[in-house]
Amino acid sequence: MNLYFLITGLSSGGAERNLLYICDDFSEKYDVTVVVMRDKDFYSHQFELLNCRVIYLQLNKGKILPLISFILEFSKKRSRETILLSWLYHADLFSVVLKLIKPMVKVYWNVRTAEIGEQYFHFSNTILSLLKIFSFVVPSKILYNSHRGKVEHENFGYSKSKGFVIKNIFIPPQPLLTSHTWKPEKGIIHFGYVGRNTAQKGIKVMLETFKCFSKNYPNSKLVVAGFDVKFSQWEEYKSEKVIFIGKVTDIASFYRKVNVLILPSVYGEGTPNVILEALYFGLPCIGSDVGDVSLLLSDGRGVVIKPGDKNSLFNGLETVINTLPSENEVKKQNRKTYILEKFDKTLCLKQFENELFG
Repeated sequence: MNLYFLITGLSSGGAERNLLYICDDFSEKYDVTVVVMRDKDFYSHQFELLNCRVIYLQLNKGKILPLISFILEFSKKRSRETILLSWLYHADLFSVVLKLIKPMVKVYWNVRTAEIGEQYFHFSNTILSLLKIFSFVVPSKILYNSHRGKVEHENFGYSKSKGFVIKNIFIPPQPLLTSHTWKPEKGIIHFGYVGRNTAQKGIKVMLETFKCFSKNYPNSKLVVAGFDVKFSQWEEYKSEKVIFIGKVTDIASFYRKVNVLILPSVYGEGTPNVILEALYFGLPCIGSDVGDVSLLLSDGRGVVIKPGDKNSLFNGLETVINTLPSENEVKKQNRKTYILEKFDKTLCLKQFENELFG
């Protein structure tokens, strides 16, 4: 079976990481080709180490020859032996063109976000409006990585008969021999953030809220990881209370050093990997009510706050810092067990495979 995974790019997001896990498993059983609409990026090297082909169309550089070459290759494949899986909205739209070229090829869409609408995406009136029409005729199934994502898209107008929820694959981060040089301080409660520097992550709300919070709770500090703060708009927030440590390779070490994880996203999440990772390490989490965060943090696993709301975040920080003394090994183990049972790699891969071939 020929499996084509069509994705917008290979940046450092959760969609790209989950596709990497899937390709690592599927490439041992199927003829897997990853078609990247852009050029090489964060995960490119790891994909190229797998037993699968990676094609870069380089559309962001205005390249035409790679696109023509791929379309010619795709058009020659036998339809009954070929499946196309598109990831992210631009790839879904491109799949419409490929479906016109090979009408009998099975196409699957993989939707990785939940909240949609003009307040979130500037292209909602164009791409999403087109995709909701094509959703009835192009994909055989639409795979969502969150329950809220399925509801949001179907309410927007996506086909309701084709939607299925597929859980994110979780693989526990492994500690590295050399960890980051940052060290926690005794007697200090360390709140941690890890993620990209994008508007959807709610970084400004977090930094401004914590600036006020740390004045009331001087034994607290915020550790920000995931991007280089130098020359960014957040550099002015650097202080004794707010530490930027840049990109972290040993993420396991990071989770073991902080006491609480904050995910202040205002939109664009489905099932956030950082929440899965933090819960695996037993950490209480403060997360915005986006995607399936409220489900992940139910049953005492964390505190859910209103997206983009400083007061709500402040109250969440206060709630967690006051309940930390009651944290124990039982609570930590319950969080870890929840992740291992619900997001087991073998089970999630089997579910994904069943949706394709079942």
